[in-house]
Amino acid sequence: MKENSTVFLNGEIFAVADSLKLDNNLKNLDRKLIVAIIPIKSEGQIGCADNDLIFIEYAVELPRTLIRNRIDEMQSLFNDKYFGFSGHILTNSKDPVLYINNRNIHHTEVKAAIKSLDKNEIAYINIKTNPQNQELYGENGKNGIVVIWTEKELAKISH
Repeated sequence: MKENSTVFLNGEIFAVADSLKLDNNLKNLDRKLIVAIIPIKSEGQIGCADNDLIFIEYAVELPRTLIRNRIDEMQSLFNDKYFGFSGHILTNSKDPVLYINNRNIHHTEVKAAIKSLDKNEIAYINIKTNPQNQELYGENGKNGIVVIWTEKELAKISH
């Protein structure tokens, strides 16, 4: 990325002149809350001159209506049937990777973990259905990722 990259931190824009403010915001942000870092190389084609763009998204409490919609969307994503803890399935896996409160849930335990969640205690859900880095997320990363934070854990780590 170029030195003059424009950074979007959960929608707030930081240019080179804001580097001290951006640095301070990043120092105060617990890395566990970061759910996406998306760099976009620019050759002048995206309206930001020649600046590269960096989008950093982190977990924050979301409106209840958005959470309800994302819960419905999330539940439709987990359909694989596993045979034993070893996780054998008869066909290629289609389930995304699931993280709850920064803990990777084993693919054979996903349905039970989702069922045990108190839907009223969910503060944040991020759903990415596009392929994710398999080196970071394992083979199921090709199916996307779902990140959930509960109110209690998000509050604990945010302060």
